[in-house]
Amino acid sequence: MTEKKILSLNTFPKSIPLLTNREKEVLILLSYGYTDSEIGNILCLSHHTVKSHRKKLIIKFDSRNTANLVRQGIQLGFISIH
Repeated sequence: MTEKKILSLNTFPKSIPLLTNREKEVLILLSYGYTDSEIGNILCLSHHTVKSHRKKLIIKFDSRNTANLVRQGIQLGFISIH
């Protein structure tokens, strides 16, 4: 029987990332489940620009994917839950 490797859910960036205002807007809209195209329409940006912001956020947060990015955004206080 082989053991399954379980990834830690407690992954955090090495330090709290510094975000631009636009990156904060994109992060918050991602937390609402909007797609890159929808965010682009809301912020008057192309979906390619939004995709670029999302990729930069994933790198800054050292995240594995967008879901992990949003989770870290909540835990670090960038996203508030009402």
